[in-house]
Amino acid sequence: LVPTILSAVGIKASSELPGIDLRDRTALASRDRLFGATFAHTSVDLEDPVANLKYRTVVRADGWKLIEPYRPNRDITLLYGGRAAPWMRSDQELFRVIDDPHESEDLAGSEPALVQELHADLQGWWEVPQ
Repeated sequence: LVPTILSAVGIKASSELPGIDLRDRTALASRDRLFGATFAHTSVDLEDPVANLKYRTVVRADGWKLIEPYRPNRDITLLYGGRAAPWMRSDQELFRVIDDPHESEDLAGSEPALVQELHADLQGWWEVPQ
């Protein structure tokens, strides 16, 4: 998002900065995957992003989306009295967002090879300890 914001306010982004201007259709067309991460609201360790990681996500241009929880950080006993919040997941979820934009049908169980392929993509983007 940083290159997009800088461009929107008229500042040229450094070529060393990761990412693209999301308003640039040519740059967007060159991308076949989008990666993202979700972190704990209250940071555990500002110096170690993995300590705060809850989920990593990859969305491919063909519409497949993998949501992968970071299981080592599932300890939420202080926040929810020892039980998981209903929105928190412990298993990988796979969706075909082109056909299922509301992510209502998890296909991870029927597409294990694709789950592994997308997991490898996530590790290639940001390798985290398992």
